[in-house]
Amino acid sequence: MLGGRVPFEWFCLPARGFAGGILVGANLDIYNICLGDVLRYSISVFLTDKRIGFNWKLIVVYGSPYEEGKQDFLEELDLVISNRNGPTLIGGDFNLVRFSHEKSNGRINHVWSDGFNDLIDRWSLIDLETTNGCFTWTNNQENLIKAKLDRILVSPSWDTVFPLARVRLLDRLPSDHNPLLLDMGSNMFFGKKKFRFEKGWLEQEDFGEVVRKAWAAPCNAVRSIDRWQFKVRTFRKMARGWAANRVAALNKEKNELAEIYNTLDKIFDERMLSGGESRKLKEVAGDLDKIWALEEIKARQRSRDRNILEGDRNTTYFQAVANQRSRKKRVDSLIGPEGIVSDQKGMMDIAVNFYKELFAAESRENCSLCENF
Repeated sequence: MLGGRVPFEWFCLPARGFAGGILVGANLDIYNICLGDVLRYSISVFLTDKRIGFNWKLIVVYGSPYEEGKQDFLEELDLVISNRNGPTLIGGDFNLVRFSHEKSNGRINHVWSDGFNDLIDRWSLIDLETTNGCFTWTNNQENLIKAKLDRILVSPSWDTVFPLARVRLLDRLPSDHNPLLLDMGSNMFFGKKKFRFEKGWLEQEDFGEVVRKAWAAPCNAVRSIDRWQFKVRTFRKMARGWAANRVAALNKEKNELAEIYNTLDKIFDERMLSGGESRKLKEVAGDLDKIWALEEIKARQRSRDRNILEGDRNTTYFQAVANQRSRKKRVDSLIGPEGIVSDQKGMMDIAVNFYKELFAAESRENCSLCENF
């Protein structure tokens, strides 16, 4: 029995001969699941996380392994994606590669790779790169060929909710495909966040008072460098608290303004707004625009992308760039005395022991100073 005693609900697309076949299931203790479409090359379901109430669409695919079916597969995938404008994850065996480096011999059909890339670009999908390898399939022949046929694509709105999501390859044997394991990042711990100065703080009227108050704090240090370090530490501590309170206040204000705007917008659908209502709508829109501008400055600074100007409303794009940078910098495993370690505590122990040995005092056997030195 699949799932054992865990309450799973399953949906399937039967195989056609020796190809195809999809099985999709969800743990009902964690998710509510609703079936969407069962088509020739895909199954789509709608999932609701019971813990956080997040709704998203999961599309599992098995692309045609034959040339004559690839165009039909791309058209079906385009149709399934277009049926929902919301957080979406697409995964499975696409039987397509995007670039020549995704195949060991470098020989690909550019007609299908270009069509696949066009679809990904058209829907602004993000390709979650695997952290421990590239190829996901091998022909298991003497003339060995490897390729990346399996992948996970996500929409920017899904990536925003799970910015720490990452994908790992599992062992392939005895199959010709490596299973993909998606870690959505909800159980990861990276310790206390580093302090970073946010450019958007300069746009806040009360930020100057925070700086003046921190700089005027009493200090008994004598040396200039000690006084400087004291003031910087004081400012960092005060800025953290001020920023946390400011973010909470801005989010509350944004939600209240959005509620007012939506109410007036619905009234406008039924009748013309009065003069006072029109002025209020314009005022609320202006206040929301200021908040969005601050959010964009923060997202742009975090992404480190300098090719797009501020004010272009590319907040989602900047967040996606920053998330991809974060994934590339992440350390997923370390090699220790007993082999590869991937859990957080084990990696911390390896790192601590490494530096303890590196900076420990060296033993000098049979070495001493002469008495008349």
